[in-house]
Amino acid sequence: MTASVPVDRVWAIDAHDRHDCAPADFFAEWPELRAYAVAARGLERGAIAFTHLAGSTWYRVTVRESTTGVIELVGERRAAPNGLTARELDVLTLVACGLGNTEIARALGIGATTVRTRVERILARLSVTSRTAAAALAVDSGILRLPLPAPVSGSSDLGVVALERARLGDEPAVPLRRAWRHGAPAARRPFRLVSVLPSTPDGEARRRGSDLAVRAVNARGGVHGRGIEHVVIRGDDPGVDGDAALSAAVDAGADAVSWAIRDDVLDPVALVRQAGRIGRPFLHSLGSAEAVEAVRGTDRLNNVFQTCPGLNVYARGFAGVVQDAHRRGIVGGGDRRIVVIGEDPTRVGSVAPGATGVDLVVVRSPEDWADEVARIRSSPPWGILVATWDPVSLDRFLDAFFADPFPSLVQAVWVPGTEAFERPLEDGVIWASNIGRYRDGIAVRFERAYREVYGAQPSTPAGVGYDVVQIMARAWRDAWRPDSATSVVDAVHDDVYRGVNGPYFFGSPGQASLSYPHETPDGSLGHARFTYQVQNGEHRVVGPSSLATSRVETPWWFARDNRVLRRAG
Repeated sequence: MTASVPVDRVWAIDAHDRHDCAPADFFAEWPELRAYAVAARGLERGAIAFTHLAGSTWYRVTVRESTTGVIELVGERRAAPNGLTARELDVLTLVACGLGNTEIARALGIGATTVRTRVERILARLSVTSRTAAAALAVDSGILRLPLPAPVSGSSDLGVVALERARLGDEPAVPLRRAWRHGAPAARRPFRLVSVLPSTPDGEARRRGSDLAVRAVNARGGVHGRGIEHVVIRGDDPGVDGDAALSAAVDAGADAVSWAIRDDVLDPVALVRQAGRIGRPFLHSLGSAEAVEAVRGTDRLNNVFQTCPGLNVYARGFAGVVQDAHRRGIVGGGDRRIVVIGEDPTRVGSVAPGATGVDLVVVRSPEDWADEVARIRSSPPWGILVATWDPVSLDRFLDAFFADPFPSLVQAVWVPGTEAFERPLEDGVIWASNIGRYRDGIAVRFERAYREVYGAQPSTPAGVGYDVVQIMARAWRDAWRPDSATSVVDAVHDDVYRGVNGPYFFGSPGQASLSYPHETPDGSLGHARFTYQVQNGEHRVVGPSSLATSRVETPWWFARDNRVLRRAG
């Protein structure tokens, strides 16, 4: 039947020399194109351009039905578009057709990690920053490949897909909208974000931040005309059952899960493996290096994202503080060590001997804080990193240290999801957080809105809750198929979101936010690891240098004749 349908005219263009060919001559050389020329009749799609590979030769092909009913097909020999390889063009074509990385991997018989790498190369070749932009450019430029490298579901409305369906005899009669301007029916249920939160002040702050973002998104009309619904599951820290909490989130109809239970009360690797089985985006703030490595090691956990840098940046960060203090003459001579002290000090990472001007990070796990501080006092190091998130343990260290202070820099640590410092910190004490709220216009507007609604100052966890909702709103908006978990996961992975607490970028192999400047020199891709020092009763930002409001000052206890204890709220 196909061979009997006339093709009225064929134009063949070889390089820059244009000449007409009889259809019989042209199709004798390229018979596989005849079916597409015939299939264009009655589509009412206008001109459809695509790339066709004949052996090692690339062709740009355009086929259309004129207003007089004449079918025209133009074939132009060309170089590979934008330097793409044939397999990269396959991947780009399937991306534009709305397939996620996992679906593409399955269709092409390759690994999801390989697909992700090729997508990154495609973005670089096209000089764009997102899959959406790459797909739109490919569609507008007519560089998608036919025949399609794999079957595509009926949800794609691209012209090349319509032409392929017509060739196969199953094209719908009514022309459809272009798929890359995706919309979703307003009548469908809201997108549902389920948050698993601790019953602590920080957990409540995160809920408030999330609810504030939900109100803001829904006030703008939601996503594709659909609202966002926030459901909270409370988890008590002691004995948290990750599997039960995840099952409850799935039972609640979660389209995405936000997790804020600390990793010191459960097994983080077991949790992310359980989360990988739910398939939906799972955004957590465990800060666990082990969880990041688990994600890095397999494609099966590609739906798991860590919204903060790992806790292992603390040692490197403090080593930088100590090195700067040495350059400025605050510390010098003596013992070039940093001593890490805490219940589980290995969680803050380590520094290789000789790195950043520090000879060695010595890790100690105290059975008795006072005894351990006494041992450290016998040979004072340049710095002491107190690796505990327990306010009681921190108080025990501070009591032991300030009973007879010695000239070492002291740094405490803090992360969202833990209790805030319960007592004022002494003047001169340094503390750091691997994620914190910025002081730019985005954060100021958030702070104003938060105070108007709740009558309180927002904390860092409130900012995390707000940012997670905005991340998911963008993913549901940008995903080719918002109701496909795979498609939404890909959208989360490919986005860079600048939020209240800084940039969120999940493109690293472990899909964890990066620490600036310790894991990336690009401040637009990484969370600033904020370092503070209590100075005259105020908490001043002393790092990173690009965001600092002050520099580390010599602590009062370095002067042996000054033992007046000063504390800040």
